[in-house]
Amino acid sequence: MLTLMRDGGAPMLFVLLFGVLALGPAIASVFRASSKNHGYVKWMLVTLLGSVVAGTAADVGATLKYVVKAKEHGDPAWSTALLEGLQESLSPALLGVSFFTLTALAVAVAKRREVSRVG
Repeated sequence: MLTLMRDGGAPMLFVLLFGVLALGPAIASVFRASSKNHGYVKWMLVTLLGSVVAGTAADVGATLKYVVKAKEHGDPAWSTALLEGLQESLSPALLGVSFFTLTALAVAVAKRREVSRVG
């Protein structure tokens, strides 16, 4: 996890923050068997998705900027830097999709428990 955070850079802080803000209430709703805060969770997931897209784009942009400068200076390792940079640039997407999936799972379980409790 620490490597993932380091590789993704500053955008990872937003992905982590919005991921926790979405997942926390979703998990809480599982234990309460209630869907009253699912509207909040839905919009936090939208915010998380925006953070994932923006963070990944920022990381890819930084990688491409570095590679262009390396190529201009005749650095023969520019292709290696490109591949490593793109790999690191996927960190926000990896963490964000993981939060998204866990949050959706928690909401599904909460809804199922609520239906079982009422019905």
